[in-house]
Amino acid sequence: MRGSIAPAVCLCVLFSTLQLRTAQAGDAAGAERLFKEALALDDAGKWRQACVKFRASLQIDASVGAQLNVAKCFDKEGKLAKAESEYQHARVLNGRTPDPQRRDAVAQFIAERLAELQPRVPLLTINVKDPQADVPPADLVVTRNGTVLPPGALGTALSMDPGVVSIEARAGNKEASESVKLVEGDRRTVTLELALVPTAPSIPPAAVVPPPPPADTPAAQPPLWPWIVGGLGLAMGGVAVGFSIDYAVTRSSGEDSCGDLADCKAPAADFDVDAFNARLDRDTGLGIGFGAAAAVAVTIAIVGLVSDNAGAAPPLVVSPQLTPSAVGASVLARY
Repeated sequence: MRGSIAPAVCLCVLFSTLQLRTAQAGDAAGAERLFKEALALDDAGKWRQACVKFRASLQIDASVGAQLNVAKCFDKEGKLAKAESEYQHARVLNGRTPDPQRRDAVAQFIAERLAELQPRVPLLTINVKDPQADVPPADLVVTRNGTVLPPGALGTALSMDPGVVSIEARAGNKEASESVKLVEGDRRTVTLELALVPTAPSIPPAAVVPPPPPADTPAAQPPLWPWIVGGLGLAMGGVAVGFSIDYAVTRSSGEDSCGDLADCKAPAADFDVDAFNARLDRDTGLGIGFGAAAAVAVTIAIVGLVSDNAGAAPPLVVSPQLTPSAVGASVLARY
């Protein structure tokens, strides 16, 4: 059988013989062993370990003695509101004690403990106001350290353990919150005033801006080199024409001086046959050479101007050919 740890010597024997089970009693023998182990630990000054045993005993099989010792444990831990609650539970359990004398003695002990404890227990009164209404909204939810308070608890001083208390109130799109720090003996009143919850301004979806049309690509300018090559070709063509004219004039003067050039047996006295032939050979070779080069240059220029790929190398490659007896060019074309 279990009793109280002895805050009052006169009740030690009484509590050690006091045992009261709940309607759903557990393992009474196991609870009794836990209770005795807790008493031994408490006598040895190991009250924290003793409190663990007292709570286990109370969970297995409730008794007034275990309940009173759990209340004392909460008091030592600074959890004054919980200690007060445990003393109140012990008072209820004690009301079921069949022995009147024993019941009265325990009731007096509990009253004394509560009289000493209750002035130290902080009391907190919570009120909630809505500036736009005379009464709190019907959907009001108030929490105290995360625990929802019944609507009827508002405006009533409630016992609290010392420490920081976080209070929050919500109703629709309104809310309010506050934190207070309570110490022993505090009597505090907190009034929360509901206010609209600021909402972030809605951001319209970003307009889809079509990509800008591609910039008009400037028409490719014809390259400069075909004009240069064409100009050189025309110049060489003019040179070739000059040699052709000189050839014709020289030949005409030779015929006048010698008659039949193929069989000139009686040339004029001032007619130099060797110089005449050398001049004809020169005019022929250079006329053909410059004419051929002019044709090639003009062809390259035309191809370069009409080519779609303005930056590509010309599709024709011309290599000049010079020999002791002739002047010309080789042309390599790509198609």
